[in-house]
Amino acid sequence: MIASAATATIDFITSRFVLVKGDSMVPTLRDGQRKRISRWAYRSNDPRRWDIVLFEHPRQPGFWEVKRVVGLPGEAVQLKRGALIVNSVLIPDLFYQQDSSPAEYRWKLRSYEYIVIGDNRNRSSDSRTFGPVKRSAILGKAILKPLR
Repeated sequence: MIASAATATIDFITSRFVLVKGDSMVPTLRDGQRKRISRWAYRSNDPRRWDIVLFEHPRQPGFWEVKRVVGLPGEAVQLKRGALIVNSVLIPDLFYQQDSSPAEYRWKLRSYEYIVIGDNRNRSSDSRTFGPVKRSAILGKAILKPLR
């Protein structure tokens, strides 16, 4: 019990609060919401598929984005008419809202790269625009539980 209380305290102290701007993560995150980002979450673990992460934009240093991880290091990732295909296997995406684009995207990720996508794909600038995100650019994981 003491160890988990200490871990929770460290996690809270090492958190960063962000203000969500825009509709790219609707309905999960909404414009104007404040969310806690845990920098501690990835201290000894790497991001996993479906995590919502805060990362520095690959083409705009100093600009931070919040998106969902859909592709992991070493994977072959494809988005085809809204469908997520990883290593030639269709992956059910429960967070996907809509994607009216007929475009197809393909990535072969290096050992340090991730694909991040907004839940509201029609309103999201994400890996489809700027490509993979390096692990070193990911600051932390969004904590979606309400604060007590």
